[in-house]
Amino acid sequence: MGFRRRFFFRAIIALAVGFAGPAWTEVRTATDSQVAAIPLRYLLDAALKTHPLVAAGRAQLRGANQGLKSARWQFFPTPGASYQRAFADDFDRNFQGDKDTTVLFVEQPLWTGGRLRGGMALARADVKVSEAALEESQRELALRVVQAYGEWLAAWLQNRTLSTSASRHQGLFERVDRRLAGGVSTGSDLELASGRLHLVKADKAAAVAREISAVAVLIELTGESLASHLMAPARNEFPPELPASELALIEQALRASPSIKRADAEVLSARAEIKTRRAQIHPDVFLRFERQINDLQFAGQDPNSRVLVGVRSQLGAGLSSFSGVAQARESFAAALAFRRSAELTLREQIRADLALLDSFELRMPALQEAARTATQVYESYQRQFLTGRKSWLDVMNSARDLQQAQLQLADITAEQLTLSWRLHVLSNPMTASLGGLG
Repeated sequence: MGFRRRFFFRAIIALAVGFAGPAWTEVRTATDSQVAAIPLRYLLDAALKTHPLVAAGRAQLRGANQGLKSARWQFFPTPGASYQRAFADDFDRNFQGDKDTTVLFVEQPLWTGGRLRGGMALARADVKVSEAALEESQRELALRVVQAYGEWLAAWLQNRTLSTSASRHQGLFERVDRRLAGGVSTGSDLELASGRLHLVKADKAAAVAREISAVAVLIELTGESLASHLMAPARNEFPPELPASELALIEQALRASPSIKRADAEVLSARAEIKTRRAQIHPDVFLRFERQINDLQFAGQDPNSRVLVGVRSQLGAGLSSFSGVAQARESFAAALAFRRSAELTLREQIRADLALLDSFELRMPALQEAARTATQVYESYQRQFLTGRKSWLDVMNSARDLQQAQLQLADITAEQLTLSWRLHVLSNPMTASLGGLG
């Protein structure tokens, strides 16, 4: 199957509009013509800019960047101060000096066994995880908007088709009612026409409900004031052309996938965690400068300064440090497995969507032809009914077949647009606004 879908889609939709009859024609009132159309691209842009999920992701990213700054500061000296005041007995030989003492100090790590560098690597990985998580949130929103838009488009097209079908069945009901009054039709013919008319009206009411529901979802996702008549003029908007082959599309999607970026960042984080846990096994070597004012043991002393070099162990209870290293290694192995899983999931999704999209190359012309022949059959059956060659049931069934063919054409048109936009979202990096999508 070929992959030059963009031109194929537009040509097919143009044909579908022509064959679907009045239900597919562009109808705009004088008021509508004065209002700018709201395309799907604009809705995606609005969702990516204003949704709280994106705001939460940005706040999390800012927090991760602050964590990176904190990790950098760990290489610098640590200032501190301590103050003690003694309330001791007069005969206590350990406290025969001043009543209080103050120690000012600055401590600089000399060697930590890689703990500080591991902390830096861990903080950098956390920033990458937060960046990927933000992109994941944006992609999730974009896919939800595309799905809701596709559901609205399907309901909108069905609603227009059912409106035409309702008018058609209303005309048939009125015709058989006149024939019944003239004594040339039976009551069962009128009952059949009435039942079919009410069934179409029920289907139309359901389509209207689905259309309203989809618009409501889009309003919540985008924060925009929307209505069907504002979105309808731009309903045939397709994304830029997809890559020319399945392999190229998959490779592009793998490069752009925030899920894989996040998995890669999780691998880096797990590797940094191993370094940090290993460093806990080694002691820290530090340099400390102190300035002491007053002395609890000796009164009247001048301030004293001293420089100390020390070693400090940070081992946990028992052999917990070694268990922590083993735990970090297992987390690293799990992160690698999750990364492979994310890639396989994306490949599977792209291939499934492409297979379905390719099937439209066969399904759309077939449905187009079905709608055309159903129209001809319906018109022919009406003429043959007047000459007595077809029954009233044949006429009603042909009207129902025409409606079903047009409804299937509506469904596949909406599904086609939804799939093409979903593949576009999956194969392109997310940005703060849709202007950069693709």
